Amino acid sequence: MRSMMQNRRTNAPKVDIVILNCNSGKSLQETVLSLKENTDYENYRIIVVDNGSVDNSTAFIKNHRDILLVENHQNLGCPGGLNQAIPHLKDKYTAFLNDDLIFKDPSWLSVLVSEMEKNKTIGATGFKLYKYYTPDIAEMHSTYLDRFSAYAGYVSSPNPKIPQGPHEVPYIGLGAILVRTELFLKVKFQERYFLYCDDVDFGLKLWFMDYRLKLIPEAWALHKHQTAVKRNLTELRMWYLVERNSLLTFLIFTDNRETLRYLPTVLAYRAISITWMLSKRQKTHAFGGILAMLGLVFHWRWIKSQKQALKTLQKGDMTYTDVAKKSLYDQIVEESRVFKIIKRASRRLKILHVE
Repeated sequence: MRSMMQNRRTNAPKVDIVILNCNSGKSLQETVLSLKENTDYENYRIIVVDNGSVDNSTAFIKNHRDILLVENHQNLGCPGGLNQAIPHLKDKYTAFLNDDLIFKDPSWLSVLVSEMEKNKTIGATGFKLYKYYTPDIAEMHSTYLDRFSAYAGYVSSPNPKIPQGPHEVPYIGLGAILVRTELFLKVKFQERYFLYCDDVDFGLKLWFMDYRLKLIPEAWALHKHQTAVKRNLTELRMWYLVERNSLLTFLIFTDNRETLRYLPTVLAYRAISITWMLSKRQKTHAFGGILAMLGLVFHWRWIKSQKQALKTLQKGDMTYTDVAKKSLYDQIVEESRVFKIIKRASRRLKILHVE
């Protein structure tokens, strides 16, 4: 009721909704139609960015003159594709959505905007995702950032320590996020990532700029999950990007003290994981991890330039560890047996001080 009353105001802020499409088939059309049919917030416009599709998935947009189509001649990846919408953004808020979402909750956008309007320190809000084919099961209850392994991800299992209502999170996926347009234009999405961890990079930058990110479980949508990845990436490249980008993010956002403290466990975790995957004949994932670690040397100058650029954005003394603790990772996510062994050994050898 509260969000609907806000939407009835004549001065309700306008929202640009950017949907990234890449060979989605009928999925894009289903997303757009469900959005139009199930969004009670009227003051918005839709921008579809097509990332070099060859399947004619955007043909139906010709019948929707209220939708702006931005066409890329090639697949620029998730951050690169979304950044193509920048010249067309002119409203107070921008929502970035995947092309495989189905909306059933009419108040989803009203709730997100309402939360942002109440508190100017909130840089972005996100909504809860449920599995499309099993809609009674939540795909994610929160997000986490693990400083010991440098991985980030969704908390997929319910936990009493996760607040039921709006709560702060270290990052929000770029396919289900509402951001302040003015803030986004200062930061933009990091195109080198191509896919994976671009959302973590963006979230950490907002935290370092002294803004907060909130997940609003009251707002929700159904998610078909990773259809774009399956259509447009080989398995080897997928695992390479997962491993490389998590390492890049860790090295950019940790200060010297944090790097020295956690890098041994980050590398040990990957070395043991790669050995285990090879023993289980999971060669593609293992090789992706090996290539990612070996390839870091080619990104070293870029990492240094990113760390320097971060200093110009940073306000206050927020650290990578501070953001990781916001996710309550150690209390919520069960760590693997191998990871526990690494921590136990480091304590006994007094190599690391693990908080």
